[in-house]
Amino acid sequence: PAPPMPPLLPGVVVVRTAAEVSAVLATAAGPIDLFLPPGRMALGGAPVVVEAGVNATLRSEGEGATLDAGGRSRVVEVRGALTLLVVRCTRGLAPAGRQGSLSGGGAIAVADGGVLRMVDCWVSASATAAAVVPLLAISADLAGRENAVAVAHATGEHGGGLSLAATATAALVRTELTSLSAPVGAAVSTQGALTLSQVRLDGAAAWLAAIAVSGAGQLSLWGSSLANVRATLDVGALLVMPAAHASINGSTIANGHAARVCNGPHVAPPPCA
Repeated sequence: PAPPMPPLLPGVVVVRTAAEVSAVLATAAGPIDLFLPPGRMALGGAPVVVEAGVNATLRSEGEGATLDAGGRSRVVEVRGALTLLVVRCTRGLAPAGRQGSLSGGGAIAVADGGVLRMVDCWVSASATAAAVVPLLAISADLAGRENAVAVAHATGEHGGGLSLAATATAALVRTELTSLSAPVGAAVSTQGALTLSQVRLDGAAAWLAAIAVSGAGQLSLWGSSLANVRATLDVGALLVMPAAHASINGSTIANGHAARVCNGPHVAPPPCA
């Protein structure tokens, strides 16, 4: 028999299946705190959805609970507020096109007004289905990049791991991003405010950048590492469009095309030589 779980905090609800998670979240009004026992939880073709007005925490322990979308849907969609603690999000696939302000985000998509916080988590093996023909016109100049980003946002082909809409905010702490792919922003695409602190990105395949910051997006990268990045056509690790801003401190960018990363006038200090 499985060992007994440690005592939970008062008010924490134990949920053991994706159906239970969805049922509790669907009726939640305000804060809700859910404990997911370690192990795999198959989502069955529908993502975990946190609607506007809901403030949810999904927590696990040890090796963490694994939310497995099985390549049939995103793992999580956030319109309200969500905190993930010791949770694995894997095998997500973003649907094509836009769904309101949701676009892209193979594993996790955060809509306008949504708030995401992840601590001691993992995001892996997630993607968008590449719209090859519209994006073949990517060129290395700014106009080509702007066109590619616009097409990617319209078709949902950005943010293999995570995408943030323009008024979304997210903070990832001590979180691993691995084996992610999308034409633009293989791992992350943000038009909102994103902080990555002690994040390890290892393994991302894109046509244009592992992390894409566009629109008026804001990226803060602290004490993090980006490695094994492969950008087929341009840039490499980090793309910062002219109206966006990125601040990189105490972070390393190595391997793949990552040395070809300086782009946009608002990166301080510069992320590469």
